[in-house]
Amino acid sequence: MACPDMAGHPAAGAGAGPPPGDAAAGSPQDGAADRETGAALRGRSPGGGAGLRPEAEADGAFLFALFAAVQGGAFAGVDPGLAALLLRQGFAGQAAGYRARYPRGRFAIVEHAGAPAGRLVTDRGAEAITIVDLALMPESQGRGLGTALVRAVLDEARAAGLPVRLSVLAGNPAARRLYERLGFTTVATSDLHHDLAWTPTP
Repeated sequence: MACPDMAGHPAAGAGAGPPPGDAAAGSPQDGAADRETGAALRGRSPGGGAGLRPEAEADGAFLFALFAAVQGGAFAGVDPGLAALLLRQGFAGQAAGYRARYPRGRFAIVEHAGAPAGRLVTDRGAEAITIVDLALMPESQGRGLGTALVRAVLDEARAAGLPVRLSVLAGNPAARRLYERLGFTTVATSDLHHDLAWTPTP
């Protein structure tokens, strides 16, 4: 996990799960909320050229390429065949884990300039919105897009009067500092990750 404008997963992904919460509670996820967050993203993204759309079966190849781009560095020096196998296993495990834990989560493809640029997985429960996963392809990093995505989620949460939760790896202080600049505070820590929360002001 990393700062969203620098490297892949600022929020929970493979290697660290989201903070415990009400993943299966609350109102069902709906297209209206997706459109609301997508509209906020277009207003905040560089040049206004970004948007969100629901993930589809046809996105499988892109999602694996995104996972490999973010996680592949962990297998540097490993036999290529073994690395490919481990990446496939990790990708399948992440997908199954997310769908099981967040059956009503919103799985969206981030598009920028008309092409897939990343993914955003969120879960809107009765008590909070959880940023489950946020990842960008390397060529889409460092342009403010990750920050725009987080701010778009905060806009949705502010309108709903809900806090936002996420988790970052303990070994990634850059991501934690970014979220702190956006108003998040650390609510729990462990050897593996830090749980952060953002609360809308009255």
